[in-house]
Amino acid sequence: MIEQLLVSPDGLRVHLYYWAQDLGSVDGVTVCVPGIPNYPDKAYFKSLPEALRNQAFMVLYYYGYWLSAGTFSVQGTSQSIVDCVEAIRAGGFKDAFTDKQLVSFTGPLSLLSYSFGANPLARATTKLEASTIDSISFVAPLGLVNKTQLTTVNASVIDNFYSYNAQFTQFLARGYEKVIRLENKDELYQYFQGEHPDGLVEVGEGFAEKTTIYYGNKDKMVSRPLLEQFAALFSPQQLRTFEDIGHSKHLITKALLKE
Repeated sequence: MIEQLLVSPDGLRVHLYYWAQDLGSVDGVTVCVPGIPNYPDKAYFKSLPEALRNQAFMVLYYYGYWLSAGTFSVQGTSQSIVDCVEAIRAGGFKDAFTDKQLVSFTGPLSLLSYSFGANPLARATTKLEASTIDSISFVAPLGLVNKTQLTTVNASVIDNFYSYNAQFTQFLARGYEKVIRLENKDELYQYFQGEHPDGLVEVGEGFAEKTTIYYGNKDKMVSRPLLEQFAALFSPQQLRTFEDIGHSKHLITKALLKE
């Protein structure tokens, strides 16, 4: 497997993983939009089945990602996705170490979000042309919360709604500023229904039919009502349940929460 750290003209960083002799011979590229703050690492891609090894995978590091103090915003995270897609199509990425320019890629391009990456990806579709994207996948979608809310909300509310513990809310509160304001469950539902005045979740024209939502039936971090509200933006037929995906695979680890 080839691993490269790439940088775009706008300063985006992505990790690229592929198995082909060169990027021009891959069958497709999937941009992985991570949860915040977790990222799939090299070991995750090394364990992919042979059937997926004709693909290339890019792990996107948002503008203001958590290692640079976590200055996230809805606009910033979604714009990261838009700029990444544009840089792929324009061949704008360079190897961060050799400064070698990548050739432009014209094959199928897919977008996949995990956990908190769902909202930035949904928002990004409003700025992209559906004809330029082959498919979109939301894996274990969760809503974003902001620092103010995390420091004032009763921890039991978070526990009951998200199945998070107080340790996770404290972890998020240390680094996040003005991501999204959420006052209560009803407001969160409004976001996912597209009814909130701030219009958090929007879906670009032509994208709904290209979208699939994947959910692990043992994933205790994703509440069923929240999942159904998100699925309502698309179609019930596009909500697929599996045994072994999502947070049940421990992509958010106890070790990370303690850092």
